[in-house]
Amino acid sequence: MMCAVSLGAAAQNDWNLVFEDEVLNVAFGENNHFLTTRTSVFRSSDDGVSWTECNWTLGIVRDGTSVVQGLSWNDDRLIVAALDNGYFLSTNLGESFEQTGPTGYGCASISIIQLPGGEAVATMGGFQRGLWKCGATPSTSWSRNYSVGSDQGDLQLHGDHLYAVSYSSNHPGGILRSSNFGESWELVYGTSYFGNPRCYVILEDLLIYVSQEGTLHHVDMTSWTEVDNYDLSGNVYSDLVHVNGSLYAAGADGIMQSDDMGQSWMNIGPDESSFSIVKEYGGVISAAGASGLWSLQLEPSLLGCTDESACNFDAEANSDDGTCVPSGCLDADACNYNADAECEGEACDYNCCPGPGCCLDGTVWDFDLGGCVMEEPPFLETGGAYASVNPCYFDSNNDGLVEVNDLMNLLSAYNLTCGELPEAAPWQCGDPLEYQGYDYETVQIGEQCWFAENARYLPSVSPSNLGWEDDGGAHAYVAGYEGTSVEEAKTQNEYDEYGTLYNFVSVQESLMCPQGWHVPSLSEWDVLKGSIGISSAYKLKSAPPVWDGTNELGFNAIRVPVRTSNGSFTDYSKADFWTSTSIEDSDNAWGQELNTGDDTFTDDPNGKGSGNPIRCIKDAE
Repeated sequence: MMCAVSLGAAAQNDWNLVFEDEVLNVAFGENNHFLTTRTSVFRSSDDGVSWTECNWTLGIVRDGTSVVQGLSWNDDRLIVAALDNGYFLSTNLGESFEQTGPTGYGCASISIIQLPGGEAVATMGGFQRGLWKCGATPSTSWSRNYSVGSDQGDLQLHGDHLYAVSYSSNHPGGILRSSNFGESWELVYGTSYFGNPRCYVILEDLLIYVSQEGTLHHVDMTSWTEVDNYDLSGNVYSDLVHVNGSLYAAGADGIMQSDDMGQSWMNIGPDESSFSIVKEYGGVISAAGASGLWSLQLEPSLLGCTDESACNFDAEANSDDGTCVPSGCLDADACNYNADAECEGEACDYNCCPGPGCCLDGTVWDFDLGGCVMEEPPFLETGGAYASVNPCYFDSNNDGLVEVNDLMNLLSAYNLTCGELPEAAPWQCGDPLEYQGYDYETVQIGEQCWFAENARYLPSVSPSNLGWEDDGGAHAYVAGYEGTSVEEAKTQNEYDEYGTLYNFVSVQESLMCPQGWHVPSLSEWDVLKGSIGISSAYKLKSAPPVWDGTNELGFNAIRVPVRTSNGSFTDYSKADFWTSTSIEDSDNAWGQELNTGDDTFTDDPNGKGSGNPIRCIKDAE
């Protein structure tokens, strides 16, 4: 497979010194490059091989220097900023300059950006501190559109937004954004005094910045929250650039490179002096600082798919190009089926539970129904009659009974329906719902659809003195029943009245709810409370003589004896429903409690070995 060619890192000794004086800033264009020193502006028209001093005489000397720091070139006009004197414009490659901006003691700009429409936005310090903007033809009409006690810097254009950093040793700072090209600004990510950003890069929706105390931060721009941070061991970088998957930073001892998004760094030179600027243009890294301007030609790297599990893995590639085609299990009947896969990769797994691995002998997993159904019955070689087998073989819905529903499932499976059957009305909330051989009542409350009675799914029954703390397994109980026979347990009056009690391991398997339904979370109970009122539990409780509510919503909540974690049944004064929400680092999980004589809901932490009833809720559409 052929690899595309990109640019990668070069060796440390490949740096080339192209300007031998302290450089404060540098700007690159297609035919001309510019740099500033403390007293002058220089131009190169041969990619930095030679430099010519521009006709710069406008800087005011103070303390023996005339700092010329802000610099911007857009292949048409040059804008520079001088300490105390504001902004200057040249439209003739530096042959002459015109003063265009505000002046004042201490005024200095470290960042200028020219927009595609010809406008310019810049930072300014000193008495004129803030973010300034001028029109398409720079003039004295600069306007200050943002001003606080801190300084601003590092202007960047990303899509339709302008970004800048705000920093100070005695003011909170952060990331500023303008959605109208500098007319107004907002602080979208705030930091503390010493967490102020110094420099940053933007990679799609990820912003990476270095703070003043020497920490690199990853910020998710979709939510403006920090997702990672890495200690730079006291190093504070003043400039960042991202090139072909690597970060380059200007530091006190040279240029640093990171190939893992800032987790680790290596010094790639060019010497041990201090650098304040690092930029990339035309496949060349440029470093500017006290020892001059240095350039590093990046060596070619091979782009391709570097994911060894992908269908189009390229063993020769050393830089990923984002074209990897996923592999995986192609069998739609497998637990780990990957609909996005285009070639066989990960081995197919059929042993998940709930899933194919749960099915007993004689049954198979039905992916459409989301449950185990009987295998296709065997036929005799002659006569076409069914073989003589156990009648329960034909229990297609595993409810322990062979009845009309099983016959309809069988006819449907073999397309043996006779004639044109009338189309059944679509099911809607409020209609009974058949599951495991039982028709559950349902009720619509607000935007939610609930079971109007407790779940009664009972695959096995555990004695009341056996719980998850004994074997860590899923257990179901019938109130007051001490045996282990499912058939006998289902004959108990308590089973008819209260349904089944489950421990929390059973809740996590959620087999008591049909496909498209689930055990509600604590937040889904909160939605219910929000729709009827936090003090309106009486609307859910059954009316006298069953309980002390009004049942005006049809939820039919009843008092249920709870199996405690120590194995006894107690407390017929409340209904304590399981939620699916576990309590982190705890042997407890949340229940939702309704009490006699109390019209409020209670979030009740229950031991995971408790046996509580469950109400199923329909999945959101």
